[in-house]
Amino acid sequence: MLKKKAFTLVELLVVISIIALLLAVLMPSLSKARKQGQRTVCLTRLKTLQLSNNVYANENDGLYVPLLTTSSATGPVSQNQVNPYTWVANLEFRKITGVKGKENSSVTYNNSIVLPDEFFCPSDEIAKKHLKSDKNVLVSYGYNSEDWWGMKANPQNSFPVSIPKGTSYGYRQTQIKAASQTLIFVDSIDWWVIWIGANYSQAWDRIGQRQREVYANPGSYGITGAVSTVGPVIFRHDEGANVAFYDGHSKYLKKNVMFINGNPGTPMRAWWDATGMWINKQ
Repeated sequence: MLKKKAFTLVELLVVISIIALLLAVLMPSLSKARKQGQRTVCLTRLKTLQLSNNVYANENDGLYVPLLTTSSATGPVSQNQVNPYTWVANLEFRKITGVKGKENSSVTYNNSIVLPDEFFCPSDEIAKKHLKSDKNVLVSYGYNSEDWWGMKANPQNSFPVSIPKGTSYGYRQTQIKAASQTLIFVDSIDWWVIWIGANYSQAWDRIGQRQREVYANPGSYGITGAVSTVGPVIFRHDEGANVAFYDGHSKYLKKNVMFINGNPGTPMRAWWDATGMWINKQ
């Protein structure tokens, strides 16, 4: 009678060791592939936002979806108006993005806003944890408001205290000097971003993936060395961020490429400027 040959303990240990070794080799590659996939999805969503914005402009006399619109110095417009308060709450814009079933969600500034997946980045850990940014607006992408910050709005006050009644912050297609070189949407944790918010050495490098309130008041959260930052850019993709430009294309930029500290006329600051204001100051 023949005996069935079984694996010895040594042979089993060798097999287990080989499997463990293969997993150790493959896991970093799988993790890298997963991150790359998330970055690609994010790029596509940003591209969709701006392509939808171009459609919005074509249907609104060339006017892009406004960053924000006010009916008074301190409050949002009525929900049934064409341009609700922030761009994330603009029902017409959200409908153009192809969202089904969420076009008529709550859109008031002081209430939570139910947003579609297209407004979120797969790598946004804050959104996954359902942590809310200030004013309860939870979104992964910020709208470039560099041209308005500190000019028509008073940086000493919080939005919308100093914004004049009836103000609508947005551009027409004909006002954009270099659509392929000017960013409009970028990775963030708030609905608006500014150039200085991309100062990674003073913000992102010290704070990382945290909610908007931490960026505004890092000391209150026990984070030392970080400077209070408004309109933050979040470099959640391997120390870089995804960006959508006015012409509709999207691109991945490393943090040291997106932000170069210097005078207003520096090329890297100029691509935050839609109408050539900073370029003209050189």
